[in-house]
Amino acid sequence: MSNKPVRFAAYCRVSTKKEEQMDSLAHQKEFFEQYAAREGMELVKIYADEGVSGRQLRRREQFVRMLSDAAHSAFDLVAVKDISRFARNTVDCLQAIRTLKKQGIAVRFLSSGQESLGDSEFILTVYASLAQEESANLSKRVKFGKEINAKKGRVPPMLYGYDRIDLFTLRICEAEAETVRFLFARYLDGWGTARIAQELNRMGTPTKLGKQWNSRGVRRCLSNPVYCGTLINHRSTVVDYLDGTVKPLPQGEWFSHERPDWAIVPRAQFDAVQQEMTRRRTIAAGRQRIQTHRPKLPLSGLLFCETCGGVFSPRTRGGRRYWMCWHHDRGKNGCTNAVSIPEAIVFDLLERCLRDLTQSDVSCVHGLPHAQLTRLLSRIEVAEDRTVRIFWKRKENCSDYCGTDRNT
Repeated sequence: MSNKPVRFAAYCRVSTKKEEQMDSLAHQKEFFEQYAAREGMELVKIYADEGVSGRQLRRREQFVRMLSDAAHSAFDLVAVKDISRFARNTVDCLQAIRTLKKQGIAVRFLSSGQESLGDSEFILTVYASLAQEESANLSKRVKFGKEINAKKGRVPPMLYGYDRIDLFTLRICEAEAETVRFLFARYLDGWGTARIAQELNRMGTPTKLGKQWNSRGVRRCLSNPVYCGTLINHRSTVVDYLDGTVKPLPQGEWFSHERPDWAIVPRAQFDAVQQEMTRRRTIAAGRQRIQTHRPKLPLSGLLFCETCGGVFSPRTRGGRRYWMCWHHDRGKNGCTNAVSIPEAIVFDLLERCLRDLTQSDVSCVHGLPHAQLTRLLSRIEVAEDRTVRIFWKRKENCSDYCGTDRNT
């Protein structure tokens, strides 16, 4: 008979990274070390998930790693202080227990004295269901509390451009406010969110968390009305506490709080940015629709309406081709831009622009990384191919419009 001590792994979890919770995690670890010494067992490893909920298995890295190690017979038993620490989702709890059972590994819940290999699964199901119900009730209380605070005007814990004084008060951080003004000004200058992020990173300006900027972070700032003095809460709600599914709420259910003293940019500038973002989204959507089909004409997908942002489409009158907004003549909601441009004029203007571009200063490419230069050259080759097609098409049509065949 072997006298080898039972090898066991311990699992513990705390749901937030608050100081008191992290202290609880340290106590849980100490508890298992004492348990191993008292029972004469060998503690192989402590798997500890920090700051994660027990409702979603996929987000618990250490729990998943424990199941993976179990498949390689790294231990003989898993010890958990309480079933609520193991899982607050009944299905996940039972599936994990069954997975470990297949490896011949028991799960021992120390507070209730239950063990998965010896006790009825029905009893474990009852305990797991109680843990899930406790989690559901806690979720309801948290949700209710958040809604009450949202009505009162609770502010986010971290918001770029501000220092949080208390749960309901912000103070403008002037150093970060300058960056916010930079974002809004550059966007109205025609910069994209990716370019703005790259420039901030080049300038060495970090985010609130000390990380680098990205396009999504810039876009979030540009869309947040708090920067013009309006705090909006309760934009979304959790519809399934088990998987964390979030549903956006209609605007009528939002809680709006006017705080003009928090404004960093004028409201007129904020509104102008929102209009510009909408315009760019419309253009991008139009381009995406065009790119789903192979362009039949050289100018397809290149011309967009200044009024509504829609794509221009060809029309033929008197044997000549014209281009005008596709959304025009679409009923009362159609675009009001009735301008039609002869194709020959478009070719002529495009040719002049291309000639100016080829004669412009290209010193900006010096010092670019090799990968970026490679992508740039690839795009130039594609543009060059289309330019050649446009040029010859222009040669064919120009004489029809002008009456002469000009040399270029």
